[in-house]
Amino acid sequence: MMAKFQLAFGSIVNPIFSKSLQYLSLTFMTNLSRRAFYTGLSLIIVLMIVSTLFVTLKKTLEHFDRKSMLGREFFSNGSPNYRLSNDAYDAQRNPEAPTPELCIPTDIVESAYLPVFVKYPRSMDARLTKFCGNLNIADNSQLSKTAQRLITDSLNISCLSNFFQLRINDSINPPTDWLFTEKNGSKGIVTYLDTRSFPAGKNLLSVKIPTESKIDSLEQLGSLFFYFVPK
Repeated sequence: MMAKFQLAFGSIVNPIFSKSLQYLSLTFMTNLSRRAFYTGLSLIIVLMIVSTLFVTLKKTLEHFDRKSMLGREFFSNGSPNYRLSNDAYDAQRNPEAPTPELCIPTDIVESAYLPVFVKYPRSMDARLTKFCGNLNIADNSQLSKTAQRLITDSLNISCLSNFFQLRINDSINPPTDWLFTEKNGSKGIVTYLDTRSFPAGKNLLSVKIPTESKIDSLEQLGSLFFYFVPK
């Protein structure tokens, strides 16, 4: 039934060559033994596989050579202590690049206040729940929706400001205020650090968070260098 359907379909789609192709195919099949046919088919399949692997290996080696030519023998091995990443600065980051955990507007700071953005990913909720507990225990059902939102946001921002700990060099720099914000579609919090206490020249800004195993121990979430030019 399927063979008849294929013949009918071929006659409709390609009426000129369908009979010729059918004749050649049947003639070729009848002149070959079953063993020769399957041997030839196997050789064709093996040849296709080998040629595909050869092309893939050739392209891989071409890209490998290209990467090795772009590499440097004494360039950075990826240590954040000695590397300046363009993704950490709004003025240098590609608009299509994802927002990092910690970022500032530029690597050279001259203004009186430094905006610092800390990303708050959804994956951080489990740690925040463990660190802050249930902040909305009190019954606020008697209050208006506006008042309830105000209380909830106040408790949440207080939790986040204690969870994310900013440091300038080796000194803890507690921000005076945090605000919820979004940057390039990423949710997070922002604060404005007073730069009058910053030493001139190179500085290291880092943010640390409590570890999953111990709340009283900290791990580094992100860090970046900037140069402060006092006026």
